[in-house]
Amino acid sequence: MLDFDEGRIPQAEEKLAALVGELDGAADDATRIELCRTLLDHATVLRFSNRPDEALAHLDAALRAAEALPLLHRRATLVNVYGLRARILASTAEHPEQAVDTRSALAKLRKLASGWQADEIESELALRERAWDRAAELALAAARHLAAEGWTVAAATLRGRAGEAYLELGALAAAEAELRPAHDALARAGSPDRLASVRRALARLELAMGRPDAAWEHALAALDGVESLIRHFRVLADQRRFLADKLAYYDVAFDVGVARAGAEGTLRAWTIAERAKSFYLCQLVANADVPLFEGVDAVRTARLRAVEDELDTLERAAARGAEADGLDELSREKQWLLDELMRENPRWAGLRVPPALDLAGELERLGAAWTPLSYFWRDADAGGSTLHLFVRTASGEPRVLRSRWSHAEVSRLEEARDALRGRVPVPAHVLPADLAAKLFPAELEALVGDGRRLLVSPHDRLRALPLQAADAGRGWLPIDRWPFLYVPTLALLPLRRERAPARRVLLVGSPDNAFGDRTLGEVGPELEAIRTAWSAARPGQVTTGIVDRDQSPRAAGVSVNAWADCEYVHVACHGHFPEGRPLDAALRLGTDAVRASEFFATRLRARLVSLSACSLGRQEHDGNRAGDEWVGLYAPLFYAGAETLLVSVWDAYSREAAALMTALHERLARGALPAEAFFGAVPAVRRKPLPLWANWYLAGVPGGDEEG
Repeated sequence: MLDFDEGRIPQAEEKLAALVGELDGAADDATRIELCRTLLDHATVLRFSNRPDEALAHLDAALRAAEALPLLHRRATLVNVYGLRARILASTAEHPEQAVDTRSALAKLRKLASGWQADEIESELALRERAWDRAAELALAAARHLAAEGWTVAAATLRGRAGEAYLELGALAAAEAELRPAHDALARAGSPDRLASVRRALARLELAMGRPDAAWEHALAALDGVESLIRHFRVLADQRRFLADKLAYYDVAFDVGVARAGAEGTLRAWTIAERAKSFYLCQLVANADVPLFEGVDAVRTARLRAVEDELDTLERAAARGAEADGLDELSREKQWLLDELMRENPRWAGLRVPPALDLAGELERLGAAWTPLSYFWRDADAGGSTLHLFVRTASGEPRVLRSRWSHAEVSRLEEARDALRGRVPVPAHVLPADLAAKLFPAELEALVGDGRRLLVSPHDRLRALPLQAADAGRGWLPIDRWPFLYVPTLALLPLRRERAPARRVLLVGSPDNAFGDRTLGEVGPELEAIRTAWSAARPGQVTTGIVDRDQSPRAAGVSVNAWADCEYVHVACHGHFPEGRPLDAALRLGTDAVRASEFFATRLRARLVSLSACSLGRQEHDGNRAGDEWVGLYAPLFYAGAETLLVSVWDAYSREAAALMTALHERLARGALPAEAFFGAVPAVRRKPLPLWANWYLAGVPGGDEEG
């Protein structure tokens, strides 16, 4: 449990799981006692990782193991089991029956143990139920007992809980009297999570007392402490699960930043907004020079490749109308294998920490060529949401615009976004005009001016929504005035990598594939037009590969390994984004589906990867704010080294796609940078209805030669 106390939660879980396996089935009392302790420790770690069902299952196993123990040891085990069960149920009690289970566990605990143990757990339940007076009373009663017994850290934790309750009651003096000594005790000997919790409460206290600078110091320290824990999770699903109840740290820090007047407060809040987005992607990119499969069991990597081949086989069989049972099971196995590879990589165990975001410095380094524009939602329990729109003005000043959104408006926005998938019919708008006007208010036009590129950092329900085509009813679209580049978070700016010089251009096409998709007659002419443009600019540096229906990309000489030394990669084929399986999003090239997950094992030097294919710019919208991650093709391709991606958010219309891609690459071949080239290419299709071309989405990070 030393790993757990020091914040290495996944490592603690891994070691405890192995120890449970060794002790399970024990026949002697000493080993059974050790098994019960280990199961309780493992349940504690699982609870902290927001895996309550697994934690409760471990407690059930501890109860079964305790049945064969001598009376004294059985009683001690039962006390700990019922206590931890009550804590878990209290922290997840969203339904009446769970509350009943919690009270039942507390009743059993009171029969077996001294009152302070039940008081401690009931104080946590009272805090969750917003019974602030009772939460403070019970927490302080338990704290006094623990302090008398010499349990300083545990007593400080409970005093911190009492301080939080007083804070909610508005009793600031009482809150301060509990929180400051709790902070001092935990700073000396507490675990990172407990210290972070008290620091967050102190930030709120300082803010309520009118001291925004002191509040900012505590809020940053609390957030740094939580993020130090998050970074130990090497798998996205584990990290998002852990983050689920930690978002309040970002919300508090954001509110504290907003409270400071002037440009300093704007920069503080803007910095937190960017830290709240794409945390996992930043962690990936910071460690991008660590090959994912280095030092990993070769049997596992071979099985991963075999599963990917089996998925291809089943999908091809489904296209022929044959039985294709097992797709979902294979996909889950593939995801499990990929997760295990990430957990096992010995070098990933020592993750590099992304550099701290000095937003003012990064904005200055971007220079006058770019206007950073960032969105951040702050949702309230009641009364809708506030959308904060941060922008650096033409004069270099950071500004924030705010708009209130009712629940009805947020619902309409989400419905409009969700409608933009599959084959979007004509006519259609990207967004209703009144909502588009709130995303691009008239005041923003004056702040941005003309002649600069927009670097747009969306958030939550705005991700993968082509805002450049949001028609606010003013007679023009944003893309008519500004080049657009979307970035998952401005926290990626300090992680920009120096690209080794590359001159090659790779053009890949697959008009027909073995998955039953219709023939794409435009692929050949599209590649030929692009080849002509590039060959004039870079003779001898352009490779074109057509993958036939019964051919693999490797056989055609254009496997992903061939992308490695190219500055520009363009692929025209069918794209497939299976519902609920974002890392199975794939380019269908002949007999192979080149999946998103495969790019984790690839190294690229590409300034731009343009994918003339359907729906590969989609993201999963599962309502999970945790980390606000771009799940799909983005993360693996950015990790692999692609600087920018051009992808389609919904099904592409082939004729318009070919026209846009040809115009784009003609400009790239003449030396235009991706955002400028995309801006210049849009007029080739601009007169067509929006659904035919507004699906294209340019995302990435500006290169070093795009600054200034």
